[in-house]
Amino acid sequence: MFYATHAETMVSSFGKEYMEKIFYFCLKRTGSVGEAEDLTSDIAVSVISALRQGKIPAAFPAWVWRIARNRYSLWAKTKHKRSCEVCGDDIAKLDPPGEASVEADYLRSEELGLLRRELAFMAKDYREILLAFYIEDRKIGDIADSLHIAEGTVKAKLFRCRNMLKEGMNMAREFGVRSYKPEEVSFSSSGNQPSGLPWSAVDRQIPKNILLQAHNNPSTAEELSIELGIALPYMEEEIRILKDATLLKQNGKKYETNFFIADRECQMDVYQACRRDAKERGALLDKIVTDCLDDILALSIYRNGMPREGVKWLPFLLAADYLSRQVRGYDIRCTVQRNDGGDWGFMGFEQTDMEEKLWIWVTTGLEMAL
Repeated sequence: MFYATHAETMVSSFGKEYMEKIFYFCLKRTGSVGEAEDLTSDIAVSVISALRQGKIPAAFPAWVWRIARNRYSLWAKTKHKRSCEVCGDDIAKLDPPGEASVEADYLRSEELGLLRRELAFMAKDYREILLAFYIEDRKIGDIADSLHIAEGTVKAKLFRCRNMLKEGMNMAREFGVRSYKPEEVSFSSSGNQPSGLPWSAVDRQIPKNILLQAHNNPSTAEELSIELGIALPYMEEEIRILKDATLLKQNGKKYETNFFIADRECQMDVYQACRRDAKERGALLDKIVTDCLDDILALSIYRNGMPREGVKWLPFLLAADYLSRQVRGYDIRCTVQRNDGGDWGFMGFEQTDMEEKLWIWVTTGLEMAL
């Protein structure tokens, strides 16, 4: 009775504490939600069956993850064997036979799924040639003419395509964390924005996470596709939009952000720097503005009836900005001439939990650091 009760307790603990972790473990290695769910179920059945049969592991976490790794290893070997069966000298051998059993149909659907997955992450110049030759059944010469390249180049790329597909189908793709857990980023801009840029280019999760991934991390389109779990044809369009918006710059085959994104550590460092001697600086600025307040009111730029303390805020901020410019040669506008005819600056901030919401101080401090 004790062992049965203890086993059920461990089964319950496994369900609460490990199922979600194991699912993400499987998703990262299979690159497919469906396959991850199947593999997770397989691992869960192995764990629960062993527990209910009387297995009481001394180190429960290590035992669970050993089973998970073993089941994944078996899955990977099976996947490799299937892909080897389909990857002969020519991709055309994937054409389905005239008659096949239910099992053969299932295996072939798995193999074709692997082929489609690899096509989704193949670079455009290779993908176009592969589709033209095998799917559209076009001649080598016709493909060469339409792409304005030599026939030898088409043949060489077709050969390379086959090798790339074989290599890709033999591996278990590991999509990045951003493929299932996108991050948030906020932005700040300045200047003249006649076309709606930059905001129209960054109003969705996909471009935000492309920029986060490419910040200080030059990446190819293929690397960005795998990290975000997005097929390359769609990623290429997103990259083009961000390039046209001057938010991404290209160096060879790699892309990197064309502006600064402050990470969490940077924001906290600036926040702490702003807080040091803040009371002394605040008192000094308050004295400057108070001493000039009668002259400011004499300009009649404020509505009648506004209290003196309310009038102080704008010159208080302007005084802080003026002092920053005098000390560091800083210009708050930070604008750049853009392709859309605008003249604007742009900056990003990773999502950060701060003790106080002092965005004016933090933004100013970061811009001064630049």
